[in-house]
Amino acid sequence: MLRILLITLFTFISTNLYAVTSDFDVMLPCHGCSEYKKELEALNAATTSGQTIYVVDNRNGQFYINEYYVDSVDAGQMGIANANMRLMTQHVPGSDLSQDFARHDATITYLAHAITQPFTIDSSAFPSAFKATDVSDFASWFTDHHYAKKQQNFDLLDAEMANAAASLTIGVNIKVFSASLTFASTNIIEYSFPDGTGVQMKFEVLRNVNTGKYSLKFKEPEFFDSKGKRIPMTKTTLTDYINNGGNLEEKGDNDAIKQHINLVFEGNVQYIGFGEGLVREGSVEVLDCRIEIIRGKQVVACYLN
Repeated sequence: MLRILLITLFTFISTNLYAVTSDFDVMLPCHGCSEYKKELEALNAATTSGQTIYVVDNRNGQFYINEYYVDSVDAGQMGIANANMRLMTQHVPGSDLSQDFARHDATITYLAHAITQPFTIDSSAFPSAFKATDVSDFASWFTDHHYAKKQQNFDLLDAEMANAAASLTIGVNIKVFSASLTFASTNIIEYSFPDGTGVQMKFEVLRNVNTGKYSLKFKEPEFFDSKGKRIPMTKTTLTDYINNGGNLEEKGDNDAIKQHINLVFEGNVQYIGFGEGLVREGSVEVLDCRIEIIRGKQVVACYLN
């Protein structure tokens, strides 16, 4: 049976109390939790006697931090631990620990926001989503590209996390900070290409166990033309897209569109009009494109409206 001994100390607080920690001390998030839920979270994290466990509750930017001390841990049946644990202090907003945590939280949240800001992909390898859609490892490539673009922000984030750990005198995970809420609320980000096309991707936050550095890992890209329509990946859907898409020259980079069409139709395609830049009185005419069969050959035929 789980046994929790709670002793609340509100008036007798040493300002350096939370500075006495061990390698087993942990800090956990439990935002908006009841006191009972916080106790359970702390109890589940108890692994050894002498351990200090902090449970952080973020309430509209105000931080309430419960500090528990583990007196003893005994292995119970089926590997479940029985722990005797005390609530040493409730660090309320305005207390030293709460204010210290809030300062780090503000900086880390700012950096998380900067990291998740979208940008235009400026690599010559991918001038258009029409080219990127044909690359199976684009998400992996973009994971590295994103880290390089945002490296300064990542370096500042890593430094601030280390600063927080030193200041709070405890190892911290980004999940205890508001940044985790920032990442969770923007779990899909859209990036643009130079021709106005775009890609939407999900991501997850990673921390290298060897270096401690943070990064984002992107996955499941979805590509869109410059009008915001999803780029087709099969002959059937691409045929319908071309037949009903109007002017292909308005959809994105001409060469990238042709390359995508050639790949999907396995090179069995020719072009009439598309990409020739038909000009009348100083402006490019709007072309209506469709798939036709001419002398047994598939043709992307584009005509003046």
